Amino acid sequence: MNRKTLVIAHIIFWIYQFLILEIVMKLAYKGSIPNLEHFIRPLAITNYLIFSCLFYINYFIILPFTLKKNKYFLSILCWILLCIIFVAIRYVVQEYYFPKYLNICNFCDIEFGAYFLNNFLQCLTGLLFPGTLIWLIDRWFVAEKQKLVLIEDKLKAESAFLQSQLTPHFLFNNLHTIYSMVFHHSDQTLPAIKKLSDILRYSINETKAESVSLAQEVEHLDNYIGLQKLRAINPAIELSVNYGDFNYQIQPLLLITLVENAFKHGISNDPNYPIKINLTVENNILIFTIKNKINQNKNNLSLGTGLGNIKKRLDLFYHNKHEFSTNIREEIFFTYLKLNLA
Repeated sequence: MNRKTLVIAHIIFWIYQFLILEIVMKLAYKGSIPNLEHFIRPLAITNYLIFSCLFYINYFIILPFTLKKNKYFLSILCWILLCIIFVAIRYVVQEYYFPKYLNICNFCDIEFGAYFLNNFLQCLTGLLFPGTLIWLIDRWFVAEKQKLVLIEDKLKAESAFLQSQLTPHFLFNNLHTIYSMVFHHSDQTLPAIKKLSDILRYSINETKAESVSLAQEVEHLDNYIGLQKLRAINPAIELSVNYGDFNYQIQPLLLITLVENAFKHGISNDPNYPIKINLTVENNILIFTIKNKINQNKNNLSLGTGLGNIKKRLDLFYHNKHEFSTNIREEIFFTYLKLNLA
């Protein structure tokens, strides 16, 4: 839920806790409606402070640290501890210091066992459970919002990728290369046509899925790199892939976008600085690295800007399950991606 709605939900809870419940209890036990003085007496003020402190310690500290990280047993232990602290603070303040200095008390003649149980359950059911419910509802709304953002970003990525593959510039360059092969009766003509056909088919059809097999993504990388090799003079491109025969699943377009960035801003025909692309998977951990020399003759003002969308998608699809970094050393651009595919 948005911040305004969340604030309203908290306000409604405290109105219910400190106003409606007080009126109902006063009517039930005294047969009258409490006056204004009832809500500003020392017992009421200390209740406001103690209740709100325990409520927000649970809301802002315990819940994000335990439930958000699926530490359910730890959250239960923290709730028990909070309830005990609630009982202790309330007893010391309202049943020891108030009678001693103000000559008033809250539960004046109740046995400590009953007092402990009453306040323990009040803290648990009246503060911690409602606070946890509000927190969980807020987290659900946040998760739903993230899903919508995820879908929107995925559609944008698919659209951008499709446009990059189907632009006249892309098609013209590759068709011109194929035309030259045909003219010179090259044996690579049919493989080049198939690679281009597979790239277009993958761009249009496969990327609509929530995930694709790693084998499909690697095949697409191989087709793309194959066409780049055919276009380059004395290509210096190295691709190393090792992931066994397990059917891993991966979000489409992640790897190809990183490879495209290397060719767009790098040099692909310098044997001293080849474009090196390595992919390995071991124990469900994918490591994908790219190293390329930056082409200083190109306008590299946008170098790396295409990676911003990748970072967003990684945060959404692989939250807390990835590492991604880029850096430049001596005109060499390094890309590192680590994914947990489990």
